[in-house]
Amino acid sequence: MVVTGISLAQNYNKIPNFVELNYPYNFAQYATNFTPYQKSPVIPSVPAVNMSYPAFQGASAKMTVLNGDAVGIVGKKEKTSVGAKWLIGLGAAAIIGLGARFGYKKILSNIYTKKLKISDLPEKIIFNKATTKEEALKYTKETLKINDISDDCSLEVLNYINKGITDINNFNKGKFINILGIKPMDKDIVNRAKGTVAGVYVSPAISKSFAKLEFNPNYFNHENLDKLLKDFYYKQGNARFNDDKIRKFGNVYVKFDDKYKDLLKKYYTNSSALSFEEKLKLIESYKYLENNINNLNKGLKTGANGIKADNALIAELQSEYHTIYHEFGHLQDLFKNGMKQNIKNPFMYEINIRRNNFNILPTKQHKEFVNTKSIQETVGKISDYAQTSRDEFIAETYARLIESEKLPDDVLALYKKYNGPLPKEFV
Repeated sequence: MVVTGISLAQNYNKIPNFVELNYPYNFAQYATNFTPYQKSPVIPSVPAVNMSYPAFQGASAKMTVLNGDAVGIVGKKEKTSVGAKWLIGLGAAAIIGLGARFGYKKILSNIYTKKLKISDLPEKIIFNKATTKEEALKYTKETLKINDISDDCSLEVLNYINKGITDINNFNKGKFINILGIKPMDKDIVNRAKGTVAGVYVSPAISKSFAKLEFNPNYFNHENLDKLLKDFYYKQGNARFNDDKIRKFGNVYVKFDDKYKDLLKKYYTNSSALSFEEKLKLIESYKYLENNINNLNKGLKTGANGIKADNALIAELQSEYHTIYHEFGHLQDLFKNGMKQNIKNPFMYEINIRRNNFNILPTKQHKEFVNTKSIQETVGKISDYAQTSRDEFIAETYARLIESEKLPDDVLALYKKYNGPLPKEFV
């Protein structure tokens, strides 16, 4: 999901607005704070200026073009006619709206120009896992050129992020849009985003957090990871996959490849012997397997492996860095596509993202994306999550490209149709 649905108009410095969460959660929690656009009470066809943007901080949080009462002329007792009210309202909305729009355009342009830049790193970087936090910090700052790093980043956090970004760098031969900082998620987000490893701010509406990667501290806690693994790999206290049997999930037959079986054996024998990366690899692999099973059961991969026992779906280990790749997919997409749209029409770009992700008056493109069977079948070959919106399809596909996965032709064709960022896009 690209943005949350929280208005910036209230608690500006407290609410975690526009944080990208790679995990669907209940929008109803935020309904009272979400303002897709503010309309004039009298002229509903004319959107009032959205006071939630930074350009208007310090101004009134509400703007009423006409409040429904008679508009008095100063020094006189006459009341304006209904026709005059409409003219005044339209004129006021147009003048204020234009001024605000151009003011916000300038702010956006400055943020993008100063902050979003194509990196200039070596074409290939060799990553070596750090043994101390100091060593990891040096790599982040000097090798990857990321300087804004929270003191709360542990050695495991830094090693994980450093390795993921190194992969992205090598995939793009040193030319890509890099993050501007690393920090932990706010506690209130952590409590809700239990299935999220990391997220990135992709809206400049909060310039101080724009393009920063946030990590979920709970994912770097072995006790929490063990609980999640148990949910996936145990059933009623018994190991689910501790033998070579072909298993059936609904109508789908599955067997694990040798590498997957080896890691499972290690896990079932002594889970405490697994590293953070191995645990996360098992989690990402199960999520990916579950996605494929769901799509096969829904018939989105008719004729694929798994329909028959003698042609079972092969479960393979997936990259533990998938979420990092995914988040960077959003950032590259923002630079290639969203940035231009945002500056061109700053209010509607932000609004449309929120409309699409929460299905509130969705755009024509989004309705076509989620309601067209052929598109959903194609996107379903990537993941269930990719089916939720065009933006998530782009990010998920970008991650699969980095993982060197050979993608079906129809997936690549749709990815290009939506102008998804390609390998070495900015070289």
